[in-house]
Amino acid sequence: TAIPQLIEMLEIAGSVITIDAMGCQKDITSLIIKKKGDYVLALKGNQKLLYQAVKEWFEVAKKSDYLGRDYSPA
Repeated sequence: TAIPQLIEMLEIAGSVITIDAMGCQKDITSLIIKKKGDYVLALKGNQKLLYQAVKEWFEVAKKSDYLGRDYSPA
């Protein structure tokens, strides 16, 4: 409960907030977006579907030399 309270108190517009796996919650990310901030969150393997999707995305990005092309994993 401390993280949302801290975010509420801070001016985070234009900032990038980093949070470890304990803080990876939809309510927290929604609050950061609402306050015009961006975020980087830790992703662990216990989130199997999300982990696999992100892993595949990076594999595709690597094959395209990270050029921002519109590729989707098969």
